[in-house]
Amino acid sequence: MSTFTERFNEAFKKSGLSQHQLADLVKVSQPAIKKLVSGETKSFRKIAELSKALNVDINWLSTGKSDTKSQDRNKLNLAQRIKLRREKLELTQEQLSQKIGSTKELYEQIENGAANPSKYLYEISVALECDMAWLLSGKNDSNVENITLNNNRRVPVISFVQAGVWTESCCMEDSTGFEYLQTDLDLSESSFALKIKGRSMEPDFVEGDMIIIDPTVKPMPGDFVAAVNGEEEATFKKYREIGYDEYERMQFELVPLNNDFPIMTSLKQQIRIVGTMIEHRRYRHKR
Repeated sequence: MSTFTERFNEAFKKSGLSQHQLADLVKVSQPAIKKLVSGETKSFRKIAELSKALNVDINWLSTGKSDTKSQDRNKLNLAQRIKLRREKLELTQEQLSQKIGSTKELYEQIENGAANPSKYLYEISVALECDMAWLLSGKNDSNVENITLNNNRRVPVISFVQAGVWTESCCMEDSTGFEYLQTDLDLSESSFALKIKGRSMEPDFVEGDMIIIDPTVKPMPGDFVAAVNGEEEATFKKYREIGYDEYERMQFELVPLNNDFPIMTSLKQQIRIVGTMIEHRRYRHKR
């Protein structure tokens, strides 16, 4: 007879969930789930919530005596629900991979259950016009047909070098060769995304965070902007106005949140504002 740890890991692997996602569903800490995976925890007080999140029979999970690993053998795992919804919308794997900003090969692995889709779950739910809760657990499937995100669009993720030459006339939404972010924000077609690098904007922005910039939005004091100062690469800083000069031109500073980095000022440098930050996304970083 299998042990509780073996049964848990079997169900956990088939679920397609990350440890962090399962912890959120069960309402426990991620370290608690980690202990279940390693076998350090031999029993679990929230077994009902755990079996529901993993979509398995509580008796089978707790004792191993039930022959039924799900209340319904026809219930699908995460990868199967993604495939089912894609086919219902008559999308090819290549079309969906483009919508979520992944390669076709990676998306095939997601549908086959060989790759963890956690990084793309939001984008997948938007592209498939369905409830993320349904994707994760199979629950709330009655909402699948009702959710339509008419305003969703793709924003290209570009480099800081590319951002340095970006203008309002740039539009790369349908171009190939870019990673994309899905968003339902009302943005201009010239909007783009950047991946934060360096430490100048810590602690609010850390390396690996994603930001979406709209070149058509004029910054207000306190906004965060992408800008260039004669260098090839753009920079990302806080915008602070310091008053008008003798020619009635507004002068400003670009302020890092980390005091170890210098402030840039338009009084001493030629600075061009590329665009204003509209959205900030932080992903869970590996330790």
